[in-house]
Amino acid sequence: RGEPLPARYEYTIVRKDGKSRDLEISTTEVLIDKERHVLSTFRDITERKRADEKIRQTSELLQIEREALERKNVALGEILNRIDGEKNTLKRQIVANVEQTIIPTIVRLKKSSQSFQHRIFDMLEKDLKEIVSPFLGILKTNYSRLSPRELEVCRLIKNGMSSKEIAEALSLSLWTVYKHRDQIRKKLGLTNSGANLPAYLQSL
Repeated sequence: RGEPLPARYEYTIVRKDGKSRDLEISTTEVLIDKERHVLSTFRDITERKRADEKIRQTSELLQIEREALERKNVALGEILNRIDGEKNTLKRQIVANVEQTIIPTIVRLKKSSQSFQHRIFDMLEKDLKEIVSPFLGILKTNYSRLSPRELEVCRLIKNGMSSKEIAEALSLSLWTVYKHRDQIRKKLGLTNSGANLPAYLQSL
């Protein structure tokens, strides 16, 4: 073929039985009695070629499976994020319904009920507060200087109760409730800010 020596070629031959074999032919020049001769060697590389092809096919298959797994992981992540979002939305709805509707009603019922019924209302209110504890938890985490009574006033303010209603519900004087509101605004950094306290608490 005119290629410079030494040279190496690969051929595929078909035997009489119909089976193919892959051969590697290496040629080089040798001197025999001062004459140049071409020496060719043949090596059966059929099994090596088959192994290389199997490795190539396996690598392609692994790449396809890896890409499919990555797509599934992305889809699974999106589903989990959507589920978490829906769970958080449901939690917020439950907390809002309990805080804004049920607890104020229980406070008013307890106020007008007989003394022997107070324990039942206290237990019910305690259980409901445990359900809506995330709101109080946020306040305790971010505003640890608030006293337990101030946290209670915050919850009632958040529920839309007026200072007079809070005073009646907690058996406090109206002046005491005003004082608590002033302290809460100060501790939350709302003094002289013009911010509406109920709106601020509802935004938490």
